[in-house]
Amino acid sequence: MDQGERSSEYRKSLSFLRANADEAVTALTPFLLEQPGSFRKWQLTYLVGEFGDQSAIGLLRELLQTPLPEPQTTGSGSHSIDLVYSEDLASRIQAVMSIARIASHHPELRDRVIGELLVAAHEIPHAKSTALFELRKLSEQPSRRN
Repeated sequence: MDQGERSSEYRKSLSFLRANADEAVTALTPFLLEQPGSFRKWQLTYLVGEFGDQSAIGLLRELLQTPLPEPQTTGSGSHSIDLVYSEDLASRIQAVMSIARIASHHPELRDRVIGELLVAAHEIPHAKSTALFELRKLSEQPSRRN
């Protein structure tokens, strides 16, 4: 994930993934739905938003609707955290942002993205503030139809 100037390899990879989005989503489904939280899971959730289409929206929705595991106490101190739980939660928040990102790559999916964000805001408590933030950003962007 190149946050600065994107390398040509990264752009080529994204082009390939966009051209084969359904297959890529199918290949990533087990990692996003069956694996415990990890930084890799968050990265893959981000990546799906960069190349995804309508099949990716479905996968990200499924991830959001998967119940979060109960956080585990990892120590006796008040500053102990459950890293797996935290990373799983971060992946779900990223899923909301990735759904919104898909609208920028596929303006024809804007209405579906808005619908998914509304559902997330109303039905998934830990996703509400992010979904509302992304809805606000989408409402400020002009609607472009392909």
